[in-house]
Formats: sequence, structure tokens, C-alpha cells
Amino acid sequence: MTQSTDTARPTTLPFTAQAHPEEVFGEYVFEVTADTQAIEPVQGWTLRLWPQARLGDGTLEASTQGGTTLHDLLNELEAQHVRPLGPIHFKKHG
Repeated sequence: MTQSTDTARPTTLPFTAQAHPEEVFGEYVFEVTADTQAIEPVQGWTLRLWPQARLGDGTLEASTQGGTTLHDLLNELEAQHVRPLGPIHFKKHG
């Protein structure tokens, strides 16, 4: 099961394992560390958190809904004490 922030509810930690892995949908994929137990939705983004991470608390997938940049997303996450760990990978779809 994945946890997603495309609704008004926060995504909570710890993450639970996903029974049937789905295809990666996010344009950006990166590991995160979090000092919080709940990640609030970020306007303009669809987020999905995965329990698998080599060093962090989870892996975040992010897909923009337009109008905001990756820099905006990172600032919003930092305000919630969620930080990228390692490189941010861009996934081209199509």
C-alpha cells in the first residue's frame, strides 16, 4: 500500500509495505528524511511515499500539476521538516 498526498489528508509515517508494486508515476523520485510523523499535501503537486529507501525514511515520488517548480516543492517540504537525501532523479514518461 502506498500513501499519497493528493487529498487533503496528511500522509503519515511509518510507511507500510506495498503488496503489489505499481509503476512509478512521478517526474521526480528521491529519498527523504522526515522529522515529522505526518506530511501535509503540497499545493500543485501529487506526491506518493514509498517505504523502500536505502538510507532515508522513505522514497518520495512527485508529479507537478503545473504552475510550481521543483524548488517550490523542496521549500514546502523543508517547511514540514522533510528533506531530500541524495540525488533527485528525473523520470521522463512517454
